Amino acid sequence: MARFKQSIPVSFLKADMMLADAVIKEDGAGSGLIFARVNTRVDEELIERLYRHNVKNVTIYSNPYQAEKPPSQKTIRQIVPAYQPKANQILDDKLREEAVSNIHSIFDAAKDGMKEGGDLTSAFQVVQKLDDLVLQLVDTLLISRKEFIHINDIKSYDEYTYHHSLSVAILSVSIGQTMGLGLHDLQQLCRSSLLHDIGKIWVPSELITKPGRLDLDEYEVVKGHTKHGGQYLKNGVFGDLSLLLGVMFHHERYDGTGYPRQLRRKDIPLFARIIAVADVYDALTSNRPYRKPMVPADALELIQFDSGKAFDPEIVQALKEKLDLYPIDTIVELSNRRKGIVVDNFNNKRPLLKMADNGELLDLNSISNLNLVITRLH
Repeated sequence: MARFKQSIPVSFLKADMMLADAVIKEDGAGSGLIFARVNTRVDEELIERLYRHNVKNVTIYSNPYQAEKPPSQKTIRQIVPAYQPKANQILDDKLREEAVSNIHSIFDAAKDGMKEGGDLTSAFQVVQKLDDLVLQLVDTLLISRKEFIHINDIKSYDEYTYHHSLSVAILSVSIGQTMGLGLHDLQQLCRSSLLHDIGKIWVPSELITKPGRLDLDEYEVVKGHTKHGGQYLKNGVFGDLSLLLGVMFHHERYDGTGYPRQLRRKDIPLFARIIAVADVYDALTSNRPYRKPMVPADALELIQFDSGKAFDPEIVQALKEKLDLYPIDTIVELSNRRKGIVVDNFNNKRPLLKMADNGELLDLNSISNLNLVITRLH
């Protein structure tokens, strides 16, 4: 059988493949380090070394994808196996359900407390549940083997308010980890972020789900949720001052244009600055009645654009370091309506795809493909 050369990403390299060209890593002086010579047989040690030195592609003999070449009409479901939850997901289904149930209980208790003649007894009864949940979530994140977070690890599209609170808590604690916060601060941050939207129970539901733009009067009503939430926690039994400040001021903006007090920069409490970034990122990537979700890279780019204006740059950087925008095996749809699966994400924003319709490899970072963008996750 005739041999021919094929350039492939290092992520596709397997033991016993044969290199067709030398692998050379150039340095700044114009020379280079030779990792392997022509006709070297690949082994696990070489693969690990190539990864360590950020070598992206190598040339081998024969086409490793030849046996996988699909017929022209092959569908994405034939190429990509049905999605199965990965073993290293941040939250298992049981913890996710328990978390959402407890958040639901907190909001219901707040509703009981706001009724005429209501008291805080029911709220006090669920505080222990909240504390247990906080300990579970923080411990899970601290011992998780996942270095990065992908939004689909924490996303669900039903019961938006409760799942949003959970997602914001996970993102906030992950940001806090990256910033080096201690265990006690992470637990308090988790409490504050779980309850950051508790004040929305005082806002008419038709305003929360309104498909169009709010008018000025409606916007003023919605803005009141931070004060309502803060006052409820102040009167209740939910925690200390840092928790309260995170809830009250998570809509303040770094440049002083937020609400309710137009605080600026470090005058905004740390928890509030962290929750602000997590809140917006999760909202942008969520399916809402008035718009479709943004893909993770676009949401991050929008937040980075507002770094130093709406958001604390240090916290935006911490979020960026923690996010895995397009993990391996993610199914995406492009602006030309073609679908593919991520097979290499060395470039976090423009990964290498294996296309569903013909099995070809498409590098979004290639100059010839810069007109294409990812528009949707599947």
